[in-house]
Amino acid sequence: MPTFEFADCPTSLDLAATPDTREQVGSVRCTLRNTSSRKQGARIRVEPLGGAEAKWFALADAPATAPLEIEQDIDAGGTLTVTAAVKVPGGASAGNQTFRLRVISETAPDTDFAEGPAISFNIAALAEPEVKRTPFPWWAVVVGLVMLLAVGGAVGYLLWPKDHGFDGRHVLLANAKTLKCLMIQDGNAGNNILAVQTTCKDEPLQTWVLKQMEPPKLQIRNAQTNKCLTIAGG
Repeated sequence: MPTFEFADCPTSLDLAATPDTREQVGSVRCTLRNTSSRKQGARIRVEPLGGAEAKWFALADAPATAPLEIEQDIDAGGTLTVTAAVKVPGGASAGNQTFRLRVISETAPDTDFAEGPAISFNIAALAEPEVKRTPFPWWAVVVGLVMLLAVGGAVGYLLWPKDHGFDGRHVLLANAKTLKCLMIQDGNAGNNILAVQTTCKDEPLQTWVLKQMEPPKLQIRNAQTNKCLTIAGG
């Protein structure tokens, strides 16, 4: 006859979902009694049933290396409260699962043992978290096209004489349609800085130095920053 019994143990528990990790967690407490007239050691363990996975369970006070089992001495006629925790990871299949607790006497492990009732819990089907999509930056495409038109129009309108005799010339680059001049944004001398169109003024930021390369190539360099003009993205 077993010398241990589970005197009070529920048959179900509710899981609660955690929004951040989508884990579903819960715990249950069972009372284990030593029915013998002597103090004895008990080994208590969790037994997953059906499709339940062992990694979902842990007993309170169990070592991290063996979370499913604890050992405890219980006085004659004494009781022990056993707490079993359940943590189901996000993505687990929805449905009902069960487990139970089992106690084994340290003095007669083959013959002296007892099992608690099957404890059921339901894994809820959680909605997939909404993925926030970053909209495509169409404004960057528009800016790139505007800059391409501005530079192309300026070169065609002002800086392409028939005789190509403009090596070293200091000029303003004006858009043929808007009549606005090209300048470096905020006067920044760093690399990959945007060039913008603005009201034409006789100042270094709007002044560009031309250098004849291998025909028909032409280098355009800002007089203040000493950086060359390129088309964004090549």
